[in-house]
Amino acid sequence: MSYTFTEHNLTLPMTGRRKAIFVWAGMYANLNVLAWILIGFDLIPVQPTSDVIALVVILPTLFLPFIALLDNPGENRTRLQRGAEMVFLFFGMSVAIECFWEISWVVLNFTGTIHGATADDHWLWLWWMYGRADTRYLTNDAASMAIEICAASCGPIGLFGIYLLRSGRRIAGNWIAILYLWAMTFANLIFIAHVWYRGWEDIQGGWFGFWIVFIGWNLPWLIAPPFYVIPAAIRELKYLYELNLAKEMKAKGLDVVFEQIPAEPAEPMSAEPKRVTT
Repeated sequence: MSYTFTEHNLTLPMTGRRKAIFVWAGMYANLNVLAWILIGFDLIPVQPTSDVIALVVILPTLFLPFIALLDNPGENRTRLQRGAEMVFLFFGMSVAIECFWEISWVVLNFTGTIHGATADDHWLWLWWMYGRADTRYLTNDAASMAIEICAASCGPIGLFGIYLLRSGRRIAGNWIAILYLWAMTFANLIFIAHVWYRGWEDIQGGWFGFWIVFIGWNLPWLIAPPFYVIPAAIRELKYLYELNLAKEMKAKGLDVVFEQIPAEPAEPMSAEPKRVTT
């Protein structure tokens, strides 16, 4: 009896239009850091810089990983391939934020440096930007600190997960991604429920502070993990376990034929997958 198993190249490099958008958008996102430096040296005003950066730089950057779902012209990636890229990009963005912004805020809060920060504290602007809308970040709010300590401590674990994905140990890497992003989403729900229970009294800045900064900046972690990233990681794990089983069957002498899809990343696929017997 013959068995056929379809292999998917899950490590296709980002190419073409998708790569160009990602590279240019990544460079564009650095305007946030540039603004921080310029504000720190009093070279540009805090306002309207803060509103502009919040709306047209930070907000779209947080949705950048969704570009993984976009195929280049002539490219026809499988659902597994798009999902693998989405997992890596969103997981990577989350880990970067935890390791830089979250951990540094925990330190600033623990030392009291961020407490009572205002627009005049220019070198704290990078954290004040969010705290001006969610004032829990500018006070010694115990619940927020507890949530962020847990979130920040996950940063190094996430880095290890990224390393596993990059080094080809995708089963372990995907498991870490699932657990990590599930924890981030659940923490976000607690985070929002906490401010809702207090009657939104901690949210300032009018509609801009509520919808753009508080909701907009947190929304990706309420949408991407439960509806895109975690399901994609689960599908990949199912595929990888089945691939291992097929290889074991082949090693035991069973007739297993492997079909590989696709041969090259940005070229149109033929109507029939390439059949390779190994």
